[in-house]
Amino acid sequence: MTLLVFVTLFGCAAGIVDWFVSPLIVRALSMSPALRPESLFYFRTLGVLITFGFAHQVVASVIVARQRFDRVIQAGLACYAIWVLGLVWAVHYHKGLRGVAVVFMVQQAATVIIIAPTALRYLSREGVGFVPWSEIRQLFAFSSRMQVAGLANLINIQLDTVIVGTALSVRTVGIYNSGNSFASQLSSVATNALAPASVQLGNTYGQDGPERTFQQYRTLQHRWVVAVTGWTAVGMAAAYFGVTAWLGKQFDLGGWVAVAAVAGGLFPLAAGMQNIYITTMRRAELEMRYGLVSMVFNIVLILPLAFLGALAVAIGAAVAQALSAVYILHLARRRIRPDIPNFFREMPVLRSILAAAVTVVLEFLVHPHVHTGPIGLLECVPPAAVGLAVFALTVVGPRRAKSLVSSWLSRRGGGARHAVTEAV
Repeated sequence: MTLLVFVTLFGCAAGIVDWFVSPLIVRALSMSPALRPESLFYFRTLGVLITFGFAHQVVASVIVARQRFDRVIQAGLACYAIWVLGLVWAVHYHKGLRGVAVVFMVQQAATVIIIAPTALRYLSREGVGFVPWSEIRQLFAFSSRMQVAGLANLINIQLDTVIVGTALSVRTVGIYNSGNSFASQLSSVATNALAPASVQLGNTYGQDGPERTFQQYRTLQHRWVVAVTGWTAVGMAAAYFGVTAWLGKQFDLGGWVAVAAVAGGLFPLAAGMQNIYITTMRRAELEMRYGLVSMVFNIVLILPLAFLGALAVAIGAAVAQALSAVYILHLARRRIRPDIPNFFREMPVLRSILAAAVTVVLEFLVHPHVHTGPIGLLECVPPAAVGLAVFALTVVGPRRAKSLVSSWLSRRGGGARHAVTEAV
């Protein structure tokens, strides 16, 4: 309740600031006068989106802490459904960015409606009230640093798009975002595994202390880095083919932007488990420094490259992500403990290159025959799936893979689910 009141007040304040700052932002962007009114409306909804976004995270934390991820998954699927149907509505009825803004707000409201009833089961009426001031100070000392890190991350996510729109054109923004969004969605599939890991490490820290947490973290990080390296390698190999099959040959630049963005996304993914460990150890100041340094790297590298084109911006952002990952590794080893494993050394580079090569060859053979549109995007999935299978086979080994397949075949029926889980 304390956090919800704070979020509401903060959202109102942010909304007021946003209302007056939005015209300045719109005037700074390169766009035709006809687009400015709906762009202004879109920017002025950010206060509402921030409020709902933080509110549903507060409510969701109640059930996430109890590892009730089913409701979170249902809310995510509902958001995707609302997004698809909302975009069809906005495009069909020519609602423009006003329609997109409304769809975003409906998404946030729907998420709260889906998650809140389950969260209320774990809350009691006796708990309604405000946290004592002494605990609030401890909480906000930690969360303020995390909020700075989150704000820096938000700036990093949006910075390249704003710079492309300012230095180049709105049309280039559309092409750039096609590739950047493809990479973001690919990365988000992998990051879904970080939330359960965060809960697990937090519970271990509370029950067994820091040393046991570190041992568990080492195991999780090794498996995580291996998995995301293969995922990213195959994603890079399939990105260009996927974007151009999805949107057509005229989005060739968007395909190359996707390749660069997927490559850059490997580094924050690889550092993701370490960042969770840092937060679990209550060292939010390190996470804050990481976010700020990452933002500085992004600005320094992207600004000079903006006038060279959208692809140069994507490459600059990728380099900034790599440098930021090196920095947070160095910082964690110096400030927490020196034996934190180097996630760069845990990347299976040769196996990833092999999987990527297989994917590129298969995509190249299939590409002339795929359709244009969503069906074409789906037709690019089987070659990527073969590449992932090759990577998994080389990581696990033929003998172990054969054993897992034999176990699955021998446990059909009631035991099939257990065998699949064991194989994964």
